[in-house]
Amino acid sequence: MLKVVAGILLQNNKVLIAKRQAGKEFAHFWEFPGGKVQEQEGLEAALAREFQEELGINPLEFYFWKVLRHKYSKFEVELYFYIVKKWQGIVEAKEGQVVKWEFVLDLNPEIFLPADRKVIYWLKEEFN
Repeated sequence: MLKVVAGILLQNNKVLIAKRQAGKEFAHFWEFPGGKVQEQEGLEAALAREFQEELGINPLEFYFWKVLRHKYSKFEVELYFYIVKKWQGIVEAKEGQVVKWEFVLDLNPEIFLPADRKVIYWLKEEFN
């Protein structure tokens, strides 16, 4: 099972989302920033590393929110979601991906990775 961390950066009722690049598996789907947890790496350390690599920021105020398992046709993923309310640095797409801030209530689950779709509904429940 693939272990993944993802951060939900919140700012003024908006959340940061990222679009998967062409050439990657599930290209053009949107997702929450994060990535694979390396062997012998803690979840919070993985979140910090991924945010530094992908967005050039360091999470400062964050907490574990939910875990979700999803089975794709070729693999299964266990996603650990963190709510991130404060960070150091300016968000920038360090890997050439498209990133944008979107109001939580405007998120469309159909444009997200299948594993992330349930999270959209959870977020909307919290913000409604």
